[in-house]
Amino acid sequence: MHYSPLINILLSIIFLIIPHTIMGLELCETSFDDENVRYIINLCRTRLNINSLKCTYTSIWIITDLQKKLLEKKGLSTSNIPSNLDFDFIFQNGNFVKIHHSTLKEKTEEVIEKPNNLLELLVQKFNPHQKKSIGQSQQIVQDLHYYYKGTLKIRKWYFRDNFGRYIYWQSAPDNFDDFSVFLDPRICLGYCKEKEPRGNTWPSGLSFYLNDFLNKPGKFYFYNYNDYKVLWHESTYENSLTNSSEPVSIEIWIDTNENICKISYTFFPTRIIHKKEVKELIGENVNCNYPNITFWEYRFYDYKEYENGIRIPMKTTISQYIFNEENPSALGIRAKYFDEFEKTGKIDNLRFLTDLSKCEDATFFSDQTEILIHPESVVINEPILEETFIAPEPDIPLFKSPEEAEEFQKKIAEEWTRKNNSHKENNFTIPSIIFIASCVIITLAGMFITKRYFGWGT
Repeated sequence: MHYSPLINILLSIIFLIIPHTIMGLELCETSFDDENVRYIINLCRTRLNINSLKCTYTSIWIITDLQKKLLEKKGLSTSNIPSNLDFDFIFQNGNFVKIHHSTLKEKTEEVIEKPNNLLELLVQKFNPHQKKSIGQSQQIVQDLHYYYKGTLKIRKWYFRDNFGRYIYWQSAPDNFDDFSVFLDPRICLGYCKEKEPRGNTWPSGLSFYLNDFLNKPGKFYFYNYNDYKVLWHESTYENSLTNSSEPVSIEIWIDTNENICKISYTFFPTRIIHKKEVKELIGENVNCNYPNITFWEYRFYDYKEYENGIRIPMKTTISQYIFNEENPSALGIRAKYFDEFEKTGKIDNLRFLTDLSKCEDATFFSDQTEILIHPESVVINEPILEETFIAPEPDIPLFKSPEEAEEFQKKIAEEWTRKNNSHKENNFTIPSIIFIASCVIITLAGMFITKRYFGWGT
């Protein structure tokens, strides 16, 4: 078919203008069927194909001076929080238990181990748990965090030298993590959180598994950055705390060795709404990577490879970024949207974050956690009994008031006194008296003989 020269010119102009017009309006988006998108999704499935894990790890918490300053303004101190702790970790299909061991020294009465005289010998025979004097004894404490079917339960085990375990204590309410700053190796297995990587509701609340998340419908965007392949995905996730859907966007970075080297929760407004709308809102040059706000970032190092292409990083760093209350521009934007919320009871979170993303240093790096897995301790994909993850019933419950604690302590003291008296009555029977009398007679006879015939004691 032949067109006149004028028609050909007009068609050429249309074909030149329309793509640029569309590009100016479209989202920064890549098809789910794109080969690069499929490549990263399949690679994650292979690398993270881990059903169970046993290991020992060290968790190190590092806080910035600026974060310390902000906390001190609120009357909070971090001086009583240790900088690092060691844990044993057992995981299977989303359930886990982590165990922290610590040894304390306390003043207490010691058990008689080796009798030094006849009296101690008799005491040891007829009352083996009798104590002799005030001294130093060690107390081993185990903090156990059980996460089973969506609920976190905390227990403490106490051990004393020569006694063995004698107490289970529920030391915190369910789903309250008293070690929340010391994260665990689930992050190395592809488990993520939404805007905060930790908190008192971690690991319950809005947490998700990366491979499940990548299978959820939503937007994808793939791009190359230097030698890295990067995949961004946004979808919604069910928040079990609020029973509502929450938008979540995750970016995954793959290095030249096909390792997952970084995962971040970063807000990119141009990947969610039209670039033209973002430009109208913030009045700046925008692209698919700018503006943005990062909430947290995981970086993975020192990978160790296992069967079937599975790889686990022996070192992971978790960096958290929080709202910068020292930034006047960021404070002004927040105040504007908070005023809107007070008037209408609603807040346009998408516009708020988009507006905030244009501010330099709207968030700042507040603290970092390092997870160091001990390579020699790693065992993967071996079946674990499900009962391992079920918290035992506590001997000492969680008290709701000081009065409850006092009443419980009184009850235990009465039971202990009753058992102790019963124990004494049972021990000092007729055979016991005969044995004691015999020992006394033998001792007196020995003293007499040694003095009479050998002259000792003169």
